[in-house]
Amino acid sequence: MTQADESSGRTCRAGCPTCPGTGGNDESHAGLCGWRLAAAAAAVFLVPPALAIAGSLVAGPTTAARSAGAAVGLAVGAAAAVLVARLTRRTGKEAP
Repeated sequence: MTQADESSGRTCRAGCPTCPGTGGNDESHAGLCGWRLAAAAAAVFLVPPALAIAGSLVAGPTTAARSAGAAVGLAVGAAAAVLVARLTRRTGKEAP
């Protein structure tokens, strides 16, 4: 919404969350806090290396197998971290 739109009293129908015509910055777009922050941090920083180590241990006795197992475990851990981060993010309907 432009300055001219605001002064003329017209409302914008785009629904941008930060637009002054729609109510401005609401708290639903704030960052994570509390248990959601702890879960997201643990998912991002602890799960991928843990699964890489587990994949390396399970893969087999050779160096090539351990390297491949670590790579697969790291990929699975990264995918799990993304999934957990998406599940723990704040929705627009929740109160802080």
